Amino acid sequence: MDVWNLNYFRLFISHTSKYAGFCSNLKIWLIKRSISGFVAHTDIEPTAHWQGTIEYALNTCDALVALVSKDFIKSKWCDQEVGYALGRGVLVVPVMVDADPYGFIGKYQGLKGTGKKAEQIASGLEKILIKHPKSSPRMTEILVGQFENSDTFQEAKMNMSILRKLDHIPELLIKRILTASASNDQIKSSFGVPARAKALAAKHRKK
Repeated sequence: MDVWNLNYFRLFISHTSKYAGFCSNLKIWLIKRSISGFVAHTDIEPTAHWQGTIEYALNTCDALVALVSKDFIKSKWCDQEVGYALGRGVLVVPVMVDADPYGFIGKYQGLKGTGKKAEQIASGLEKILIKHPKSSPRMTEILVGQFENSDTFQEAKMNMSILRKLDHIPELLIKRILTASASNDQIKSSFGVPARAKALAAKHRKK
């Protein structure tokens, strides 16, 4: 059983049924950013033991995003999902829909979601996951893997532009970037990308 896209960052999306459609749309925009979202109302097969599937997703997620709404606050299931993630020590990101973060997640700075489209929320989550100490190492590893597996010149350029946004890339991943630049023909022949890879390596080795 697996509910995640292979080699993507795993993000559990905690929400009430009212926002199931919005979260399904959010999931589409997240996958474009190397983030695999789990949306219980659409990701659980009808014949699956739904509670077991949710527990599996909570046990294996890299972070959780909570769409905090008035009905979310009243939901015991949503509370348990957030508590489960906090207990594991993974990052919990509140997205304020029509209510503020509360309880244990009240101390976290929420992402404003009122009136925003799914694409905008996905972009905001990507920035948080790249920057936050709890999620940055995993996101960095995922993004380097995406660069290594670039299938076209355009993908190589796009993936390199994302890597250049990272604050810290450890030496082991720097070596993987340089190896991919020399061995992957799509990267090696993509104009300017190998040079940018070398510049990126030099920049992070100075830190």
